[in-house]
Amino acid sequence: MGGRIYGFLAGALFTSSLTYLAREQFKSDQVQISTKLRSYQKLINEGDQLTLTDNKLEYQTRPWTEAFKDLWNEEVIKTVNRIYSIRWYEDAKYLVDKVEGK
Repeated sequence: MGGRIYGFLAGALFTSSLTYLAREQFKSDQVQISTKLRSYQKLINEGDQLTLTDNKLEYQTRPWTEAFKDLWNEEVIKTVNRIYSIRWYEDAKYLVDKVEGK
């Protein structure tokens, strides 16, 4: 019974966190759209008084060590998931039954 309750609570927490993140993303998008609309309105109304800004994108490349760290972390996660996926109880019971001759 406790597993069901924990499962329900985990599902409720997961759903509420996704709802919260979606709402925050929506708010962020709404602010960006409002800002752009205001700037476009200002451009239309006062077009000759505005100075255009440079919209050049700047990015930084990651060092190769970070890429190797990501690969290492991915392999560690895969290994841990494999270990967790092993049915230890069933496998141990099977071995004991084979040894005991059942």
